[in-house]
Amino acid sequence: TVKLFSLHKLGGFVPITFSGNKHPIVKAFFSEGNQRIFSVARDGTILLWKWVQERSQEFNEQVRFAYHKTVKRKKVDDDSDGEVEEQAENPFLSDFEKNIMNGRYVLEKKQKIKIEGHHKIIIVEALKVLAVGLSNGTFSIFNLDTFEPIHSFQISENQISSLVINSSGEWIAMGSQKLGQLFVWEWKSESYILKQQGHFFDVEHVSYSPDGTYIATAGDDGKIKVWNTDSCFCFVTFNDHKAAITGLQFIANKGNAIVSSSKDGTVRAYDLVRYRNFRTFTSPKPVQFTCLASDNADIVCAGAFDPYDIYMWSIRTGDLIDVLSGHTGPISC
Repeated sequence: TVKLFSLHKLGGFVPITFSGNKHPIVKAFFSEGNQRIFSVARDGTILLWKWVQERSQEFNEQVRFAYHKTVKRKKVDDDSDGEVEEQAENPFLSDFEKNIMNGRYVLEKKQKIKIEGHHKIIIVEALKVLAVGLSNGTFSIFNLDTFEPIHSFQISENQISSLVINSSGEWIAMGSQKLGQLFVWEWKSESYILKQQGHFFDVEHVSYSPDGTYIATAGDDGKIKVWNTDSCFCFVTFNDHKAAITGLQFIANKGNAIVSSSKDGTVRAYDLVRYRNFRTFTSPKPVQFTCLASDNADIVCAGAFDPYDIYMWSIRTGDLIDVLSGHTGPISC
């Protein structure tokens, strides 16, 4: 059930109970102007209650009973001839609260939509749409008059944690807590306006571009993200590495390229103009790289875990130049 209470003290007001659902209520809210109340049950049943300027006989009896209880609790002075002194009107009451005793809510519509699992629901009455975000990463839009589906799309593989629609109804913003994802979707053209995601695991390395315009981050999830320092948005993500990244550095003389090392046995160079992995460096025998360094020109070096060697490559040609030995333990920096 759904119950409606008054925050202010209203003489004769009886809390209103809305019933009709067989499953727990997951969402209940007013429309603009409080003229309608929506309730959504876990099984997808939606009840729409409409305010009407009339009162039933049963409702009148409840109000009369509540009024007499209020009168009985008051102490009546001998000089008042049994009349209760009228209280001054509360200046903080809204027009709806002042008028609520003159009408009631009646059931206008009952409809069931197909939703499964945990979900987030938002209704925009002015646009006559209802949006639902589901636990499987799918969101759906329904017509509020007919409850027919208008649009449906799986935007993520994880549960949608939050959902909101802009004032024009064109953009839908959704958040997924598990992966730290943020999406803004234009459902009429079926295109992304914004798509952001943080690292799934720990961020181990951060590097500034020479001019301070970009920040590159790398984590144990094997991803490299490049962020614009002005807008604070990630504009490209590289996911070529298959294991944790152990080193990250901008090539200073250019500023439009970064190099990275990983435990997957590769060192990679990325182009920030064409957004591609243009060089992949490997050792003669498979190793796990633990650190990275560059001369900011043409040479990139990486230290290995076992054997304890340092490998040197040319960024320009991609050739292995030399292998340096002598350490008796894993190279850390």
